[in-house]
Amino acid sequence: MSLAIPVLYGSVRTDRVGIRAARYVCDRLRDAGHTPTLVDPVEVDLPLLDRMHKEYAPGEAPDPMERLAGLYREADAFVIVSGEYNHLPPPAAGVFGGGRGSWAAGGAA
Repeated sequence: MSLAIPVLYGSVRTDRVGIRAARYVCDRLRDAGHTPTLVDPVEVDLPLLDRMHKEYAPGEAPDPMERLAGLYREADAFVIVSGEYNHLPPPAAGVFGGGRGSWAAGGAA
């Protein structure tokens, strides 16, 4: 069974190296027969998260946020690839602002 899996990458730094890990994860998911979509905050061009998607009236959210909301609604699972930042949640958590649903972590590594 093929799963739709957004892979959320959590860095916008100029010299970021973790993007290689995110691409590797996408490649391995693809090799396993799944459909990964890399969500790179540099490429998505999200505005600063002033409001969550669900706080906008239908059709009024910024376009990048609408696209992510659609991707997330169709997702079977999520993978977050992010460095550790002083024992805090990864910056990639900000790219979850695109959906209307709610999610809970099923595991972390």
